[in-house]
Amino acid sequence: MEQAPPAPPLEAPSVEAVAAAARQQALDATLEKPLDFEPPAACVMRIVKSAIPDNIQVTKEAKQAFAKAAGIFIVYLTTCANDICKDKKKQTVTAQDILAACGELELDDVKPQLEEFLAALRAHESGKRKAASAPVEEPAAQRPAVEAPPPAEDEDSDDAPLESLVTVTAAQ
Repeated sequence: MEQAPPAPPLEAPSVEAVAAAARQQALDATLEKPLDFEPPAACVMRIVKSAIPDNIQVTKEAKQAFAKAAGIFIVYLTTCANDICKDKKKQTVTAQDILAACGELELDDVKPQLEEFLAALRAHESGKRKAASAPVEEPAAQRPAVEAPPPAEDEDSDDAPLESLVTVTAAQ
């Protein structure tokens, strides 16, 4: 009798294979539950109207389809960015993770616009922080001047008008 050749030893799966399987499992779990997220219809329509000519009408059904598609895209991009975070052993999704996800999803034509937007947003936020941390003081020329009341000749007199006791003048 002839013996069968010995079976090759089992190899441990690579880290990449395990990560890919985990990503696929997370994606399957995401697809099993309904996607409830839809951005506000008004925001979606503002974006759609800015991208099409003025003489084009959009049906109610198309508006709903745009909102649903936008929601699906956001969930897909977020899932991809989250996977990038998990690979880096991070728990917080950052703007850089979103940019990396755009690259992974082959959305390279969107990345320059997104980077430009992020730079403008950071500059705006930095300006707001500087303005909030700086003490707000009115220049002396804009503050109202308060003059001391004229000396009263008769302190017991209740007949003196109130205006003569305190005079407030605003600098012009």
